[in-house]
Amino acid sequence: LLLSLFTAADAVRMDFNNKFFYWCIFFLFSGNTRVEVRFHVCTAKWIPQKTRDQFMKDYCHKLTKNGILCIRSERTRSQFLNLADCLDKLRYSIRESEKKLNVKTPDAETLELIKWRQINAARKRIEAKRWRAQLKMTNDDF
Repeated sequence: LLLSLFTAADAVRMDFNNKFFYWCIFFLFSGNTRVEVRFHVCTAKWIPQKTRDQFMKDYCHKLTKNGILCIRSERTRSQFLNLADCLDKLRYSIRESEKKLNVKTPDAETLELIKWRQINAARKRIEAKRWRAQLKMTNDDF
């Protein structure tokens, strides 16, 4: 579960006293259940450079001056679940930055097709409104 985000080559050393050390991630267990994950973006070579740049641009307000992102969690009463929550937050933020890079801009042909579909939808909506109004005008049952 813990290594699902990383490959075995990224893991350098683990210290089971109070902290887990990875190549670019530090797990800090403070208090009874709170967990803080510090992610050093610049040394994460397993993330492509474009994704790292986009990640740093997206989360520049949360990065320290050394380029470290701190993620905290005290959602549950279990350290292990809080650690999993921190890693999920990190995983989600990396994937969101990667999604922003893969956005495709539509070509002129697709834009023209979208425009005609919008025009036809508006025309059909107005025709339906006129038909309902006409139906109300001819309905003299009252």
